[in-house]
Amino acid sequence: MTQSGAEMIETRAPGQPVSAHRGVPDPAAAEGDEAEVAAVFADTFRMSSHRIGIFVNLPFASLDRLGLQRRPAEIGKRTGDGAP
Repeated sequence: MTQSGAEMIETRAPGQPVSAHRGVPDPAAAEGDEAEVAAVFADTFRMSSHRIGIFVNLPFASLDRLGLQRRPAEIGKRTGDGAP
């Protein structure tokens, strides 16, 4: 299941997909003036883009099943992307 705003939606993928979840702040819930809200949206985009970039550059051909499970989880735990 993935969370989209306040609602939960179920997603399905064939086979045995590997998944990892590390939330980011919900920019729709941001409060403040226009610049502060825009900064939250930009930060959320930056964090997501950074994590996606790392993920798509994983050496999938050389990772075993355990590595494929561990690496995405590690991406979500990186502290350099400003995630909570």
